[in-house]
Amino acid sequence: MKRKILGFIAIFASMFITFGVVKADQYFNANEVVNDSESYSHSHFEAGREVVSKSTVHGLSFVAGANVDVSGTKEYGFFAGETVKINGNIDKDLFAAGNTVVIGKDAHVGRDAYLAGNSVTLESDISGTVFVGASLVRLENVTVNGDLSIAANTVEIAGDVTVNGVFKVNDDVIIKNEDKLKAGKKELYKTTSVNFDFREEISDKILDILKTLFTGLILILVFPKLFKKIKYELEPKDIGMKLLYGLLVLIAVPMICIVSLSIIVGMSLSVILLFLYIIAIMTATILSSAVIGQNIYTKLFKQKENIYLSTVLGILVVKLVELIPYIGGLCGLVVFLYGLGMIWKLFLERNK
Repeated sequence: MKRKILGFIAIFASMFITFGVVKADQYFNANEVVNDSESYSHSHFEAGREVVSKSTVHGLSFVAGANVDVSGTKEYGFFAGETVKINGNIDKDLFAAGNTVVIGKDAHVGRDAYLAGNSVTLESDISGTVFVGASLVRLENVTVNGDLSIAANTVEIAGDVTVNGVFKVNDDVIIKNEDKLKAGKKELYKTTSVNFDFREEISDKILDILKTLFTGLILILVFPKLFKKIKYELEPKDIGMKLLYGLLVLIAVPMICIVSLSIIVGMSLSVILLFLYIIAIMTATILSSAVIGQNIYTKLFKQKENIYLSTVLGILVVKLVELIPYIGGLCGLVVFLYGLGMIWKLFLERNK
């Protein structure tokens, strides 16, 4: 019982902290300042305000922080921060987002790159296809063997730039030094507005991700049995029912609390129910993210089950999808309602 009480306190407190410290050497390295140069035979997560990642990761490498500097060798790279600098080897795919993103001259990307930010600079050759969304995109002496798709206000060409595939860009973009660009084919697409400005929001987004990750790790550490009871298989009928349960819980619980508050004997019940309701709201997205991450980690990446990495992956995927205008908000709501439905089902089946 004491363990559960401490868990609730830790989860509730994570709403108000600006940064938490979690450290599990095998899979996680999180602190105010992180400087990691170890070698890992599995996926690994690093987070902090200042992160220098020189580690070798044979799996998924997640690095997040205010200032992120990545070198070393990673199989897959998922990087986010106010400033993200990459000068390492990414054997396969690279995903990077931040206010300022720089793929340095010493970087190597073995396959595709997905980049988003206010300013994105590409100084290294890319073996596959590149997708970039930014206000300013700067290309300096690079060769892209696949297609290069850009959504931007301004594209600066510095030095010789070669795109062996198709160069796709929005029709209202300003391209500087276009004569230095060589492309197999150029395509323009129409867009009403392209305005990527991460300056005001990126720090809050990163802190939100870190808080959610911290809360998720606390949940796993304090309530490991809870995650063992979760049904990770995604079936259409089960998804529909949990979404319905989640919607009912979201609407019904506040109404019950209001009615209970009007009755003297129901005041204590209302306070307890409201506290549990807040906990459920805080953890709903985390639990459903664990399900999403587990399916991606085991079925898409063909890795052995690992609840820590699956939850981290799921949270990152959900939070990144939520950044997409319109669609992101809807997806976030669906994930949240699914999580509430999961909690209700777990409550009903608590004695089984």
